[in-house]
Amino acid sequence: MQAWAGHRPGHYDLVHSHYWLSGHVGWLAAERWGVPLVHAMHTMAKVKNAALAEGDTPEPAARVIGETQIVSAADRLIANTAEEADELARFYEADPGKIAVVHPGVNLDRFRPADGRAAARARLGLPQDAFIPVFAGRIQPLKAPDILLSAAARLLEQDPPCAPA
Repeated sequence: MQAWAGHRPGHYDLVHSHYWLSGHVGWLAAERWGVPLVHAMHTMAKVKNAALAEGDTPEPAARVIGETQIVSAADRLIANTAEEADELARFYEADPGKIAVVHPGVNLDRFRPADGRAAARARLGLPQDAFIPVFAGRIQPLKAPDILLSAAARLLEQDPPCAPA
């Protein structure tokens, strides 16, 4: 950031930040350069704290305050889902007119195993017909990996052909 801080206003068109810590730096940069701040919240402390699983530690007050400041300062807020957009408005009093829903995704024509699924399974030593559930995320109660495991177990009970031989 320090290397780019010397640019004069007008050098950049906007600042995009992601997550609350970069949001504070983005907020300062946007003000410095006189450009809009576009912020993607990623996860929200107030939402996490409202759905806190037993034994989880609440997000700190500093994060809640920081996120509230960023939501207020941002010219545009990016939400991954309509539910997240609603949470921004409900928990942080974000102006719904400042929120845009941009669904995350991937271009499967461009990003896939170069040699296909069969070769990837062979490389990993997995049977070609194996049922392979996948969880991509931080292992914590809020992400609910237990739901994937329960669903996979139920599916294997109800449809034994899914089970590996």
